[in-house]
Amino acid sequence: MAAGAAEAAAAVAEVGSAQQFEELLRLRAKSLLVVHFWAPWAPQCAQMNDMMAELAKEQPQVSFVKLEAEAVPEVSEKYEISSVPTFLFFKNSQKIDRLDGAHAPELTKKVQRHASSGSFPPSGNEHPKEDLNLRLKKLTHAAPCMLFMKGTPQEPRCGFSKQMVEILNKHNIQFSSFDIFSDEEVRQGLKTYSNWPTYPQLYVSGELIGGLDIISEEAKVQLSSVIWVHRIWVYPTPSASAMLPEFNPNKIKVIYPRCTGGEVGAMSALAPKMGGLGLSPKKFDDDIAKVTSDGKSLRMTVKLTIQNRQAQIEVVPFASALIIKAFKEPPRDRKKQKNIKHSGNITFDEIVNIA
Repeated sequence: MAAGAAEAAAAVAEVGSAQQFEELLRLRAKSLLVVHFWAPWAPQCAQMNDMMAELAKEQPQVSFVKLEAEAVPEVSEKYEISSVPTFLFFKNSQKIDRLDGAHAPELTKKVQRHASSGSFPPSGNEHPKEDLNLRLKKLTHAAPCMLFMKGTPQEPRCGFSKQMVEILNKHNIQFSSFDIFSDEEVRQGLKTYSNWPTYPQLYVSGELIGGLDIISEEAKVQLSSVIWVHRIWVYPTPSASAMLPEFNPNKIKVIYPRCTGGEVGAMSALAPKMGGLGLSPKKFDDDIAKVTSDGKSLRMTVKLTIQNRQAQIEVVPFASALIIKAFKEPPRDRKKQKNIKHSGNITFDEIVNIA
């Protein structure tokens, strides 16, 4: 028995650092690699470790690894490990699938399926991406109000998803949902498709409204009125009907967001400021990028004047941005270059014009 236990332990490798993990990805690139993110305090993780040892005997061509999630936080954060046990599947050093929770039959099924399949297609092939975008478009339009969440409305698998469902139910909003844990391709692809990095995500008529933070803010002013702006019929309770504010098309609201010139910013930054106005943050992110394109890579302030769900965009002239622009420096990648020192020569007339 001791020999059997030693053999099982040897079949499942253990990773203790991010460097060791990256090296393992490189060395095992040609085979299927299954990584178990676990914690010693969780009894279900110990059970799944035993399950992996048995699978290692049945599938000798597959590499099995366990990684203590809290001991190597940089790897856990990179792959968004928020609970244990979680299993990631890799081929050609690329993640191809994911399994959250202690589901032994599902783990066995996924290992067998990926072990028997061919090599993972190269990332340069654009056709699958096109097919995915089409699929995501169909999913976001599958119902007038679509919620992409972790789990189901009856059994949410994270606190944020549970809160979102409670808010929608409280305001008597009819919605359909999609469990992102059921499809890893949709889970990762929707983040790029919507330019929104977290879940849950709420869509109305195929248009992203926002995540929990946005919906929580909308709920304070009456969520059903916001959904009505997006042309979704809601059946409000009598008390909600009485609270429904009238839409005033002549009311003007002015917003001053900060942005990087010529770049499309994260919708999560702009969406809270535009909540309840019936506007698409994505559209105005694109419009702001066009208006500020002549000041590429410079931090700017823009003025949005909003009336009747239409917005006028103009750049607010700040002396610091205008002076840096006058230096005529080449555009820089602000994510890669930090603490930039600006230098150059400008004429006195230019300074007078800026002032």
